[in-house]
Amino acid sequence: MLGRTLLTTATVTAVAVILTSPASAADSPGDPGTGTEVASYLHSVRPSVIVPGDELVLGGVVENTGDEPLENIQVLPRWSDVQLETREEIGRVSSDPSIRWGLRHDDPYEVVTERLEPGQSREFELSFDNVDQLGFGLAGVYAIGVDIRGTISTGERVTLDTVRTVIPWMPTEPPPVPMAMLWPVEAPPSLLPDGALRNDALADRLAPDGPLGAIVEAADSSPLTWLVDPDVLDTVDSMTDGYETGPDPADREQGESSDLASSWRSAFNQESRNGSVSLLPYARPDAEALLAADTDLAATLMARSLEASRETAGDMDDAQADVVRPGSGETSERMLSMLARAGVGTVILPQAGVTPAPRHPRAQLVTPEGELDAVLTDTGLDAALLDAYTAPNPEAGALDLRQRWAAETAMAALEAETLGIEPAPMIVAPPPRWTPGAEVASAIVDAWTSIPWVEPVTLDGISPPDQAEPVTTIPAEAVNALPAENVDATALLQAASRDYTDLLAEPEPELITGLGRAVLRAASTGWRDDPAAGTEYASSITDELRERLDEVRVTVPESVTLSSRTGIFPLTVTNDLDEPVTVTLAIEAANPDRLRVTDLEEQRVEAGARETVEVQAEAATNGRVPITVQLVTRNQSPLGPATQTVVNATDYGTIGWVIIAGAGALFGASVLRTSLRRRRAGPEDTDTDAATSGEEADVPDPGDVPRAHAPGVAP
Repeated sequence: MLGRTLLTTATVTAVAVILTSPASAADSPGDPGTGTEVASYLHSVRPSVIVPGDELVLGGVVENTGDEPLENIQVLPRWSDVQLETREEIGRVSSDPSIRWGLRHDDPYEVVTERLEPGQSREFELSFDNVDQLGFGLAGVYAIGVDIRGTISTGERVTLDTVRTVIPWMPTEPPPVPMAMLWPVEAPPSLLPDGALRNDALADRLAPDGPLGAIVEAADSSPLTWLVDPDVLDTVDSMTDGYETGPDPADREQGESSDLASSWRSAFNQESRNGSVSLLPYARPDAEALLAADTDLAATLMARSLEASRETAGDMDDAQADVVRPGSGETSERMLSMLARAGVGTVILPQAGVTPAPRHPRAQLVTPEGELDAVLTDTGLDAALLDAYTAPNPEAGALDLRQRWAAETAMAALEAETLGIEPAPMIVAPPPRWTPGAEVASAIVDAWTSIPWVEPVTLDGISPPDQAEPVTTIPAEAVNALPAENVDATALLQAASRDYTDLLAEPEPELITGLGRAVLRAASTGWRDDPAAGTEYASSITDELRERLDEVRVTVPESVTLSSRTGIFPLTVTNDLDEPVTVTLAIEAANPDRLRVTDLEEQRVEAGARETVEVQAEAATNGRVPITVQLVTRNQSPLGPATQTVVNATDYGTIGWVIIAGAGALFGASVLRTSLRRRRAGPEDTDTDAATSGEEADVPDPGDVPRAHAPGVAP
């Protein structure tokens, strides 16, 4: 009887446990069934690194994204007591069940809610009083997470979702790992040559909730390595004293963010002093796109952008200005050669982009044009940062970043400790052209500065080894490079800028600098996300310059005549600009053997004036010779279209002039004789025969007229 009672009691107790407690462990996620969907994530792991005796809390959110209610939602822990083997596994834990899936456990567990309607979400926290129950053995990185269990409309109990992360188990603290954080300051270009802005988009980025505002706010006195595009600083500075926006000078609006720009600049100056500054090439020309289209243009613009960055560095304390980070993060030997020729000293590349993989992140690239320092960013850390940056849920992304960085650095430190060597420094960089929100930017800096064994340092604090390892790049295609249309627009703007500054007699240095930097902006990698905006930027400036160039022109007659072997004919140069210009007339005969035109000197034409240029030509033979007249700058760049005219050479020679003179003398004598006879005639002789047509007739004397006689009769 007692045994039956115990059996009955045990049975009732077991039924009660099944109804109120978590189900037993499952080896893989369950299939909740049609119409039942949840979205869950972890947003906190406290602490992010555990040691013996710690209390551990996993916090998160579960949301019913299906169209049916869910009952009795519970959270149960899942972990594996087998440590991960490689760093590559760390990033796969959250999405790959084949990586240390482990078992679900029923202690502890939490009832989240009795009923979860469609669209509703609930917070949860699952607490371990003592992490020793996890059974972790050796120091290392382990997979841990939660199963979301619930009852669906059919009454079936299923696993609705499983979310996992990684956690370092560190019974003893590992050796410190120096880690440098590269912190880009970049934006699509907007500054125009005259100091106005194309639009006011930069103001949005400078705002506290904008990406540039976020990265400065998140810095929080940390020793960041600021990767700065000097064009951003120039544009901000142009805003601080008042500015206008709009590409058309006749239709601009007053900017309203001068105070914001001043505040951001001050904050940046203060925060950058806590770290180091490396200036990228001015406006970050898209070297990949330029090199693919025009090698000479690529080398020219890269050299000019480096020179512009050095000028900016001269106004800053200890700023480096020979650093390049390729727009797609990868490069080629041809690209490296061009960069070395342009004067680049350091190239930032992902570690996965070189071979062999060096142990130290400061290596050496050998090119036909010379050696380059290589700064290699860590593959695992970069991937974690990218995943956090692109995560649809910032909270989940921030947690994933912190846990993965702790795991990556812990595994690297433990490996070094096992080998009896110091951990190699690590470098991490956000993706190119990133635009982080405040939450993500702060999470990155917090993770970097809060991991116990990570030593935050600047890039300057990671010195190259005595013998830097030589590496070569792994060939890769440029990703998302600017299209050829942008390169063509850049080339046209460069030509128009050169022609205009060559045309002006006294170009202002500010104008030369402004146009030169506008060309660099036209080729910026900042346009990769919106190439059409880049071509519009370049074309609007080019069109304005061409309109100004058309204000200087030459007037050419339809034909000119030389009355001797040598002669002079005039051409008129008109300058409708409000500045003086210097031009030259380039004249070319279709047949130089028949007509030679003397070279002309440069002509200065004042603002709003006209200048007559006398052209001397010499004909070898008579006849018509076509010539082409082209107005050119001092560097022989053509201004406007060439104009054709005809030179008619009419050299008669000595005999011809004698004949003409004799004929003229006879004609003059005849006129004189007629005039004298008219004077001898009286007024009564004016009524002469009409046949004389107004001239005096030569009438015979009556005595001189033969008389008439009869036929046959002698006179």
